Amino acid sequence: MIHSPSALVVPHTVKGWEFIEIDGVICLSHKLLGANLNVNATTGLVLEQCNGFDSVDTIVKSLVERFPDYANEIKIDVLAVFARLAQEGVISFRIKQSNELLTAIRDRRANPFYYFDAIFCINLDSAKSRWHQAKNQYKLLGIEERVTRFSAVETPQNHHVGCALSHRRIIQKAMEEGLQNILVLEDDAMFDVNALENLANNIGEIGELEWDVLHLGGCYWGTQHTNVAGCVHLKEVTEGRRGPTTTHAVAYNKSVYTNLLEKYPESTLKPKDYIDHPRRPAIDQYLSMNSALKRLLISPSIASQPGITGQEAESFKPLLSLNL
Repeated sequence: MIHSPSALVVPHTVKGWEFIEIDGVICLSHKLLGANLNVNATTGLVLEQCNGFDSVDTIVKSLVERFPDYANEIKIDVLAVFARLAQEGVISFRIKQSNELLTAIRDRRANPFYYFDAIFCINLDSAKSRWHQAKNQYKLLGIEERVTRFSAVETPQNHHVGCALSHRRIIQKAMEEGLQNILVLEDDAMFDVNALENLANNIGEIGELEWDVLHLGGCYWGTQHTNVAGCVHLKEVTEGRRGPTTTHAVAYNKSVYTNLLEKYPESTLKPKDYIDHPRRPAIDQYLSMNSALKRLLISPSIASQPGITGQEAESFKPLLSLNL
């Protein structure tokens, strides 16, 4: 079984993969497979059998220097950037021993969740069972290795504060690491059985569209949103309309990082002190009412959560069986 890397942290081994150097050649190694990916700008990317697994801290730096246009991607997910480089003809693949790895790379590229540079799941340290249930869903979606658990900020006096601060800290991390976009999930998010197909249809329409926030689901309060010009699936929140609330499955683009970090101070202030809403000051209300943000909506929705299933379309409710 292939265990692919996610959220690469230098220089540690990640999900079975590690960087090594053999005879001056940069390699990405997997001990279980006994295989190495040799990165060579001249001969291409070679899969071969080899022994010796000495970690080299400077490997990522070397890769970044060799392929500066892909620096951010290299830091996040090396296999993904290899696949992209190969697709664009910068490097080529030559397989000596196994086609299994190449198949795994192709499978990863086919999964629409890999559109996001990183995926985080907010989970309280005390809610281990919810994290376990969430991981079961991620496994079914083919992203179990991709999702990073994020320890939720606990604010017992008002959970809206902890929610906002958790999102803020993830966004801060994304900006510091140079991530182009991130998907933030809450541990009670429920995905429908058609999630992969519907997400792929929508992601395929994003292309070069500008966006700040992308909702994979939400509470729409009866509001009907229009399709993005030229799109069959993807919808947008037009000026003057209220966007969806809840943040159980929301993506942030780098274009909005600074805006949100400035809006949410790193403190445990009462949310009413920095989120202007008369009844329910919370991060989802800010996103919902901020017409300055370019907000896109996955359509049909692919995620819900227990507190809002009552308002979901009757045709959508049975599809949430992926959570069972």
